[in-house]
Amino acid sequence: MLTYNFDSKFYSVDKPINHWDENDVKKWSAYYKENSKQASEQSTYELICVVKRAIFLHNEKQQFEPRTIQILSLLLMLNASNANISRLAQIKTGEGKSVIISMFAAIKALNGHKVDIVTTSSLLAKRDAENKHRFYEMLNLTVAENSSLSTKKACYQNDIVYGSVNDFQFDVLKDEYSLLGTRCQRKFDIAIVDEVDSMLIDDNSKICRLSNKIPAMDELKVLLTVIWQELNRTYDKIVRINDKIYCITAPFRMDETGEIILLKPEKTSENGDKIIVTDDESDENDFQEIDNPYEFIENHIRNYVENHLLKPNEKNECLLNIPKHLMSFVKQQLNNWTFSAWQAKFSYNENIDYLITNSKDGIQSITPIDYKNTGIIQMNTSWPDGLHQFLQIKHKLRITAESLTTNFLSNIAYFSRYGNNLFGLTGTLGSKEDQHLIRDIYNVDFVIIPPYKYTQFIAYPDKLCKNDEEWLNECTISIYNDAKLNQRAVLVICETKSNASKIYEKLIEKDGQLKKQIKLYTRSDNEEQNAINNELDCGQIIVATNLAGRGTDIATTHQVEKNGGLHVLVTFLPLNTRVEHQAFGRTSRQGKRGTAQLTVLASANSETKYDNITQLKQYRDEQEKRIIYHARNIELKRIEIRDKLFNKFCYLRQKLREQENDKYKLDSVEELWGFWLKTAFADEYVTANKSNNFDETLLDTKFKEFTSKILVDYNSNAIFQNPFYLILKANEYIFEKKQYEEAIVFLREAIKSDPVFTVSARYNLAYALIKQNNANKTEAKSELDAALMIIDEILIAQQQTMIISFQTIPSNTDTNTTDTSRKSDVEDQIMNRINLLCLCKNQMEQAKATVDDAETKDNTIRIEYKKLDEFFSDTNKPTLDINEFKESGILGFFQLTVKPPTPWLSIIAVGLIGIAQAVAGAALIAFSASAASPIGTMLLTEGIGDMITAIKSAITGEFSWKEYAIQKAISVAITVSTCGMAALKETGRAAKSTFQGCATIVKSATIGGKQLVGQFTKEGWVLVGKQIGQAFIKAGTKEILKTVLDKTVLSQLSQRINKEICERIQQRVNDEINSNETINDYLAVDAGLCRPNTCHNEVQNLVHRILHPQSNRFVDAAISIVKGIISQLTNGKSAYGLQVFTAGKCLADLMKFLDGFFVEFKRDLDKLRDKLKINHLLHKNNPNSIDERTAKEITEQLKKEKYIEKDNIKVIKRLDLSAITLKEYKKHETYVIHICNNIYNETTNHLKYGLEKNLIIKTLTDQLSTYMTNRLNAELINPVVHRGVDLTVDHLSRSIEAACAGSMGTLQEQIRNRQAQNDVIRSGTDMWKHTNEERKNGTQRADNSGDAQSIDPNVEKLAQNVENGAPGDLNYIMAVSAKLGRPVQIFRNGAYDMTIGDMNAGEPLKLDFGENKTGGIGHYTSVDGNTVVIPTGDKNCCFDTLSAQTNLSSAELRQMAADVIRENSDSYAKMMPSIHYLVEQRNQNLLYVGGKNASTNLNQKNTLAARATRVDKILRDPRLPSKEKLSDELDKLIEKYEEHNKSSENNTNQIKDQMILQALKADLNDPSISNVIASNRALRNAFYDSVSRRLEDFRQRNNSAFTQRVHHTSADDFAEQFNTMASKWKNTAPCATPTEVWFSQGCINAEFTGFRTSEAQSYLPQDVSDILKSSKMPPRVDTEGKQIVEQFGPSVLPVKVFIYKGKLIAINNRGQTAHRYAGYDPNRIIPSIPTKEELDRLEKKGIPSRQLPKIDKN
Repeated sequence: MLTYNFDSKFYSVDKPINHWDENDVKKWSAYYKENSKQASEQSTYELICVVKRAIFLHNEKQQFEPRTIQILSLLLMLNASNANISRLAQIKTGEGKSVIISMFAAIKALNGHKVDIVTTSSLLAKRDAENKHRFYEMLNLTVAENSSLSTKKACYQNDIVYGSVNDFQFDVLKDEYSLLGTRCQRKFDIAIVDEVDSMLIDDNSKICRLSNKIPAMDELKVLLTVIWQELNRTYDKIVRINDKIYCITAPFRMDETGEIILLKPEKTSENGDKIIVTDDESDENDFQEIDNPYEFIENHIRNYVENHLLKPNEKNECLLNIPKHLMSFVKQQLNNWTFSAWQAKFSYNENIDYLITNSKDGIQSITPIDYKNTGIIQMNTSWPDGLHQFLQIKHKLRITAESLTTNFLSNIAYFSRYGNNLFGLTGTLGSKEDQHLIRDIYNVDFVIIPPYKYTQFIAYPDKLCKNDEEWLNECTISIYNDAKLNQRAVLVICETKSNASKIYEKLIEKDGQLKKQIKLYTRSDNEEQNAINNELDCGQIIVATNLAGRGTDIATTHQVEKNGGLHVLVTFLPLNTRVEHQAFGRTSRQGKRGTAQLTVLASANSETKYDNITQLKQYRDEQEKRIIYHARNIELKRIEIRDKLFNKFCYLRQKLREQENDKYKLDSVEELWGFWLKTAFADEYVTANKSNNFDETLLDTKFKEFTSKILVDYNSNAIFQNPFYLILKANEYIFEKKQYEEAIVFLREAIKSDPVFTVSARYNLAYALIKQNNANKTEAKSELDAALMIIDEILIAQQQTMIISFQTIPSNTDTNTTDTSRKSDVEDQIMNRINLLCLCKNQMEQAKATVDDAETKDNTIRIEYKKLDEFFSDTNKPTLDINEFKESGILGFFQLTVKPPTPWLSIIAVGLIGIAQAVAGAALIAFSASAASPIGTMLLTEGIGDMITAIKSAITGEFSWKEYAIQKAISVAITVSTCGMAALKETGRAAKSTFQGCATIVKSATIGGKQLVGQFTKEGWVLVGKQIGQAFIKAGTKEILKTVLDKTVLSQLSQRINKEICERIQQRVNDEINSNETINDYLAVDAGLCRPNTCHNEVQNLVHRILHPQSNRFVDAAISIVKGIISQLTNGKSAYGLQVFTAGKCLADLMKFLDGFFVEFKRDLDKLRDKLKINHLLHKNNPNSIDERTAKEITEQLKKEKYIEKDNIKVIKRLDLSAITLKEYKKHETYVIHICNNIYNETTNHLKYGLEKNLIIKTLTDQLSTYMTNRLNAELINPVVHRGVDLTVDHLSRSIEAACAGSMGTLQEQIRNRQAQNDVIRSGTDMWKHTNEERKNGTQRADNSGDAQSIDPNVEKLAQNVENGAPGDLNYIMAVSAKLGRPVQIFRNGAYDMTIGDMNAGEPLKLDFGENKTGGIGHYTSVDGNTVVIPTGDKNCCFDTLSAQTNLSSAELRQMAADVIRENSDSYAKMMPSIHYLVEQRNQNLLYVGGKNASTNLNQKNTLAARATRVDKILRDPRLPSKEKLSDELDKLIEKYEEHNKSSENNTNQIKDQMILQALKADLNDPSISNVIASNRALRNAFYDSVSRRLEDFRQRNNSAFTQRVHHTSADDFAEQFNTMASKWKNTAPCATPTEVWFSQGCINAEFTGFRTSEAQSYLPQDVSDILKSSKMPPRVDTEGKQIVEQFGPSVLPVKVFIYKGKLIAINNRGQTAHRYAGYDPNRIIPSIPTKEELDRLEKKGIPSRQLPKIDKN
């Protein structure tokens, strides 16, 4: 190892390897790992040295270098590997096998190999992987262990994997057979086996099996229970008399002396005389002599099962039913089951062969112990052939279904996968026979490594004890002497946990102080496994099983070594010498001192008695040889054959998968393979035992036959011998694929295969039939009937048989259970199964009743699916039983409801009514004045609502005229009461006008033959259509949104609230139900009378009455909780994430609600106690036999005889037929005793009724949470959300409508305009009629033209406007038409529009109104070209066109119109509101205003003109001060300013700062400023405010000139005019919200760099510009800028600004800074639009800011 003292040549680190640190090792190993193919012999030596150094470095607490002997062992293993030879090495225990293994593994892994290190247990694998993790990591290798339960294990991607052989084998099966990808494609490269003798010798025939759950296998539990009961019953009859064995067939008992006394009834003759039976006769008939008790019981059980239980009678009925496909399996297994039951009773003992362990959920289970070899508790192991189940029955634990082995892997097959790369180390290779066996199987060679130190081990003489007491005393004395007296540490290795416990207790009994010094190590699944982790000190003792006998390194203190080292006491004779040496090898390790001793108890059951331990060891060794011989000649061949057959089956399975990858068919094939395998090897095993040879050819022939049948059956459903695979497949087609026809075929096939055990198939078939077609109701009902019959008569009855069996089976004496009042686990399991079957029965009965109802009424059926788990509360939920029940194929239940036929005629009628209402309503809105709008809106809304109702009803298929009529009556009543009489009158007039108009149209059409429906009317109907469409879309959108929200967000919120309430109240409900005496009594009575679900139904009905929707008893609590939720919502909590009942008032209110509810619940529940009275039960349970009076009298008699309590409810004691006589009612005695005793049995058993109460708790919790959720929805959630939807849709519709509005405006604006037009036209029509009637009657209205006071001012103004040359419009046309008595036909843009007046009153006047497309004044022309119109002025086109047709001048027509307006002032006064409204719309087309020449009406459409018009329109708003007027007045002032300064008084009373006025005028006329302030109100207000401040600044600067002025001078004139102008502006200008200007920069350049630009020059007055230009250096803010502001004031130097978050922000910060230096706030602000760069400034921290910016002095 000289290389160790030098640096590496392969990869230099510049220092010797023996001085390397961890980083050096990492660098070298990383390089080597990448370049291992270039390694030479020298680099291999270096590799060994590096690994040696890593061993030294990896354990900082105890650093050591591998010893020479360990390096030698490593070289021997490497030598074999290089020579392609498998090798096993024997290394004495304590010599450091784990170090050798890790070095060898590291070297192979660094050379690119994947290494599997196989240990005897997962505990050792975890330990070694953790201990060596840093070592491997230092070498850039990854390591893991494989004990996790995951499907795909990432550990196999590591370089090195530790694991037990079982874990490796299971993972191979999962990977290759189950195709789960568990091994991540890891190859079988190199295997290193630790404790190789245990796995390759002791477990050479061990097979790892993956057992599969077989559907319906749990139905055999009842048969196994009956077998166990019959075995116990029969064995109890077997007695030994005078060295002979008898089975007594008659009842008997034994007295105190052991004498057998037969309990036979006395025989009598026909005369009644006693017949005396002699003892000889009795013996002959009642005593059956037997030779072998087991064989007798085996034959009896087979006969009992086959010919009594399973044999059909004449009605083809059996006492016990099992699935048909399992019948042959049962017959084959009967003998195995009987043997297993015998073993469970006599051979297998708790704490020796197995433990009863508790799982996390409190379920007890049988857990095997490998006590003979390793002592490991085998958590995932179960015994085959019913043994596991019989042990469960023995201890009354939950019974699991027997599994079936379908895939397996033997140790031989597994290790053979590594070929010549199998290596192993052990402390004991065993005898030559052992070595020959291993060499023959695995083709390995052997090496024996000498120890590095001479051993200091002393073996004390072995002891053989004759009895338990002697053995226990010897063990105790030996331990006590070495630990207590000699102050050594002691390891005691016991055969079983039971023996370990005995020794532990005996030691404490001998010396109580030892309790602190003793550690138990008997279990590998709890804290006891930590017993060997710490160093043992003087006097400390470990009492262990074989767990401590192999692979443990127990450290001792220095003082212990001084006192003699560790003493090992083995209290049994190990299975072989290797196990013995392994146990002794726990001491004297690595040259330390130590002793060991065997103290053995002679077996009491052994036929051969041994005088000394030597003879016993010789017998053991001979047994070992026989075992090896049997393994070599029989067992190994059997394993080889099984492995071959399994490989063939895997090939067959893969072939079938390629043919059709049907999961259920493949599972069925796997099950058939399992049954075949069990049958084939059961037969062959018998043959082999007789001939010591297996007939491989015969097995191959049988497998070929099996394969041929499978290949044929696989193409059809014949492959499904187990009908449950068909059920599972059908479930997939029902629930996932929704293909009911295929599902029906599978289910019918399943039922045909097994009519009894396919209840789930019948139930699911009923569902599938209804889903396929509602017409299948009759067939569905028949399937439900059959299922109900099977449940009631067979399934429940068989479960009750099991209950009776367990009640008659005595408690096992091995178990520590003493609470007899508590039901055992298995009784709970069976009762839960019965209750689940009753639940199933109840659901089927409900479904059947619904189908009956639907069939009677010829209705359809609706189906909803509810999972089985949803029927149970999460509190104390029997999850295991529910999951087992699901395996039968029932995953949930179908909730059926009746659906009446869809009332299509009613739906169509409602739809038509809705359309009629909508049309009528929209027409009222479009063709009447605004007074009738509410009625029209109501009709429109109701019509749309009815249309939506019709659509929804068509979807849901439900409609009620009654509900519709009630809702309609309420709506109409509300509308009428709120609209008033005016609206009703207007509606009537509108309706009358509409009918008359229609008649006129028809009449006119028949006379004239021309189109008389004008554009005005057409546009009205277009508005009608738009209204209906918009209202329908809006209402439909609302309805869709509400529906979507109801189904998504609100549904999720409701579920969240419901879940939250459930979680909050579940424990309270659970406590209330479990503590309620009435419910306990009710459930006891239900169980006694076999009437399941009665209590559940009573509670359900009771709660329904308390929480009835019409009951308002708990509204206050609900409203209080609503308020709490509102509070949370308003505090910003999202609806979906709402934690409704967190701590606080909501929770308190919920508790208050629960308190109130449970007070009423208990009170109402107490009222139900009358139904528990015995007289009530006797009568109701059999009303045809016992009437109410008789039942009461019988109860009174029972009460007098003290069988029943005073309240008539509880039965105090059992009724005995021989002790009680019902005098007058003797015929009822049997019935009464049966009822009372059943109730007594249930009430005295103190049962908990867990599943029944769970169902009640779940129902009650659901009812309460649903009630509260519905209240919350009704009171808060739905109203708020639906109102929000309404507001949102209304807002969006208005926004969309506004965005899409054309020149005519939005639909609402069009309707409002239309209604105003209707109002004007209707009033004009009335006026025309009155005028025409007066003309016909020869009457004349009083002239009001001279009485101006009696005329409405607005009407007078209207008259004056026409007199003064206003353009013609509809008002004037109506006036002229009325005066002339001639109708006026108005055409619009060449097409007929409307007629003013009566069409039949004479030749109509005709006008063609040319609209102005921009809304300005239009133009009137003649309709035809023959009429010559002479223009008399720009605004006279309307009157000129009428003049051309009337021989009246335009002036006369104007005066005529004015006179008519004054004469009909009342009519026009009614029109004025509508006229004013139309005028305000600024659309001259609405009133048909025409007066300009056509050429002047046509404006050019361009962007600049449109923008200018918009800006002009905004800024000319009469509510705003006029810029134009101010600008004009400024012109005049500036002119006066110049005149004044030229006058003589200028020297004494000077007016200065004209620059302020000039700058102001420039800004007012600046179009860019106008554009900005027109689009931003805040900036506009700020600008107008700044104008006021500038004017005020000018006034202050000229204060002396204004105050010292002389009247009637130019200064006085200027001041007066200025003050008037400034005051008027200030009074009309709006107040500015932001006035202070903020900085947008924290640091600015001191120089005015951009003042010479054209934009800057346009804003700067000349004097300011001159100052800036005159500076020799670039002008600065703090010099020239400050000077300008100080000299000219704050109203000259401009500051460009914009608005940001309500603040006025400066763009040119230098101008703002100059003002601040001068001590001013700027008055001259220039509203601007900021650039992106200027906006980006505001993203900086602290910006905008009031602080003066820092100035860059550069």
